[in-house]
Amino acid sequence: MTIPKTVVLLRADGDNKIGLGHIHRLLALSEILKINFDCRFVIRSPLPGIRELIRKNCDQILELNSGPEQSEEIAQMVMGNEIVVLDGYGFDTDYQRVIKQRGGALVCIDDIHQHHFVADVIINPAGGVNEALYSKENTTKLFTGPQFSLLKRPFLEAAKRKATRADNSSIFICMGGADPDNHTREVLHRCLDFPFSIYNVVVGEAYIHRGELEKDILRLGKNVRILSNLKPEALADTMRQCEVAVCSASGIAYEYLCVGGELYIKQTASNQTHLFNYLLTDGLAFSFEYFRAEANAVPQVFQRQKEIFDGNSDTRILNIFNRLDFDQHVDIRKITATDVHITFQWANDPELRSQSFNSDPILFENHQAWLNRKINDSSAFLYIFEYKNLPFGQVRFDVGKDATISYSMDKDFRGRGWGQSMLKNAIERFQQEPGSEIKIVGYVKRENMSSNTIFEKLGFAKHSTEEYPNSYKYEWIKL
Repeated sequence: MTIPKTVVLLRADGDNKIGLGHIHRLLALSEILKINFDCRFVIRSPLPGIRELIRKNCDQILELNSGPEQSEEIAQMVMGNEIVVLDGYGFDTDYQRVIKQRGGALVCIDDIHQHHFVADVIINPAGGVNEALYSKENTTKLFTGPQFSLLKRPFLEAAKRKATRADNSSIFICMGGADPDNHTREVLHRCLDFPFSIYNVVVGEAYIHRGELEKDILRLGKNVRILSNLKPEALADTMRQCEVAVCSASGIAYEYLCVGGELYIKQTASNQTHLFNYLLTDGLAFSFEYFRAEANAVPQVFQRQKEIFDGNSDTRILNIFNRLDFDQHVDIRKITATDVHITFQWANDPELRSQSFNSDPILFENHQAWLNRKINDSSAFLYIFEYKNLPFGQVRFDVGKDATISYSMDKDFRGRGWGQSMLKNAIERFQQEPGSEIKIVGYVKRENMSSNTIFEKLGFAKHSTEEYPNSYKYEWIKL
């Protein structure tokens, strides 16, 4: 089955003044989303290297006219069924409202909470952030902390296999891709007082002080390597070779924390205050002010890094966008006789049959007769879910003493985290039916982990039961 992809418009800018962090965050996001979404990057005057990176990661690059930011430019691109993502400090309340008025969903990637937000979702990867810091609409959902980090694939993989490394006496230094105030030079000169075998200095395309730095290196005669425009795989590999790192309190610090090691951080911009404080207070890094730490303090920091950066932030981020997609494009209706073929297909799906209490294959004639009986049965309520007019799942309530709930989903739509939303919406729809003021129960095999999780998250009470072998009974009274 070919599933139509929802368009995601990713809006960010970057240069030698504001840095490249916003762009790299959205490039990481595009890598996470591209499995289910059509990602299009919206940018003004990108540097040549950035333009090439975007082309590799996104379905399209849409370049805005040079000049002052005008919300109407991107608003004209919004047809009302997209998800728009804003990452930058100029996207204030009025800018957000213009986009919201066009319809669709709006997500803001934010780390300074300086505006009132009308977005559907705010994602702030910094730790130590709570709702009290934000002025936002009651309907705006806030997701914060490293568990929602926007990280590229090599760093997510590094976080999952993090292990203590041998001492190789190399150091990694990165003060951001632009570093307009040249913290890189200051940090390098201080680190040169320590006997590292290799000093790896990473800068970006927007770094304007490279000539000055190269002259310093020639004069000092130390083993300093300047690395620029590294691909994520090469950047992660370089980090892995360095037991010590000094980074700005930004996305680059999160990337090194995925690899793991003795990290020192330096605040290089006002918007890094929360992240800087969080990394120190949560025991994930040391302040560069006290370079270097006592050796016995390092193992505790490394252990904390393994606990916080688990490599699963991509799944959490994808689930947020999948839920927005569900809310925008999924409809529910009553099943009719014309749905016999698709429901027959679902009923005989091998995975579904293995999780059913009767796993025997179903004949079409039997299914058709059964469906007709259920449609005409006043005690049965059958609903079908459609994504952009494409049927993908069903929920059924059989009413007797209780209302017994059961459901199934097309195999091509599994893995989107839609099961919980589908059941929640079906329950809300069922509650509008006459005679629905009764207890809802569900039966799930013990080994069916995904369905057990769905019922538990919806608030169903879980009980052992002998009504079906090797199963749990779930009871629900009020949503």
